[in-house]
Amino acid sequence: MRKLVLILIILAATAAGLYTGYLTSREKPQLPQGPTIFVSFLDANHGGGCVIRTPEGKCALIDPGPHESVIELTNYLREKGIDELKLIITNPTSNRSGAVQDILESFIVTDLIIGEKPGQSYTRLKAGQTQFNTRIMTCGDIINLSRTAKLTVISPPRGLLKKESKYSDNNSLVLQLTFGKTRFLLCSDIRPAAEAYLVKSDIDIESDILVLPRSPRYDSNSLEFLSRVRPAYCILPCGGRFGAPGAGLLRRVDTKNSGAYIYRTDKDGTIEVIADGHNILVTGNGGGQNE
Repeated sequence: MRKLVLILIILAATAAGLYTGYLTSREKPQLPQGPTIFVSFLDANHGGGCVIRTPEGKCALIDPGPHESVIELTNYLREKGIDELKLIITNPTSNRSGAVQDILESFIVTDLIIGEKPGQSYTRLKAGQTQFNTRIMTCGDIINLSRTAKLTVISPPRGLLKKESKYSDNNSLVLQLTFGKTRFLLCSDIRPAAEAYLVKSDIDIESDILVLPRSPRYDSNSLEFLSRVRPAYCILPCGGRFGAPGAGLLRRVDTKNSGAYIYRTDKDGTIEVIADGHNILVTGNGGGQNE
């Protein structure tokens, strides 16, 4: 009997040690090392876009705008040493056209990438320093940013979502950024119908970082959608023209429900993500607009 009790005590102590070690490893993640990718989610002052910088020095700018934020955005890009980039517009709305024109005039734009969704025409835009290629992308297409990083278009399907107006936000481009084993899901301006399409599809949407749709609705980001993505981090682009997220949405993405750490551009300012393909570091500058 004594031997049995002793064995049980030893097993319990071993299990407790393993569990404590697991918690410690989760609480103190390894800092990214070696070649890293930098992904910045800009606050409202900088237009709320996304800037991706690869280890090879390549850059992509996603959804700049509106025009009033161009000076802050341009200064940010210059501070990062960026003079050449791919420009990606996931939802061609009129409030981005002025910013797009300014970027084309101020930087070397190698590609202007848009989806099938009709909207603001960019055919009359002119580059200031170089002739750029306009590429129309659809589901399954890959944007190779560099040797180590790529963006994959995962929605809408080719020909757009049939039950939605072709002008609907649900036909915005949804992108998945892959760098090593790290994945980002960039949801643009999609609404529940596009989320439902992704949930029902056989597309693997599991991602480490989920960037929630801009102008989030109270019924967006369902628990089913969150359970498919299984993010470790959720980033909410909000504040300024995007407004504040609804209480229902905040409850669903709360760490207690989603298991993810939550960052908001209206409270955390511009959010910087650094990843080496395995480890992830997320920081905010705390300069956001509390609206």
